Amino acid sequence: MTTGKTITVFDSHAEADKNEAAYWSKLTPQQRLDAVGECVREYLRLRNEPEQGFQRVYRVLEREKG
Repeated sequence: MTTGKTITVFDSHAEADKNEAAYWSKLTPQQRLDAVGECVREYLRLRNEPEQGFQRVYRVLEREKG
């Protein structure tokens, strides 16, 4: 069975950082948000905490005219 994951070995931390930045820049904004959501779910699972969605906070600001 194949998991679709690969391992890459780099010669330096700088090379690894450059590759990681390129990987994330190729993703769509939705894919990046999905990845963050997966990290949050995994964190909560490891701490045996119930999953909760992102809280939405709205605040109305009135701008001064001028």
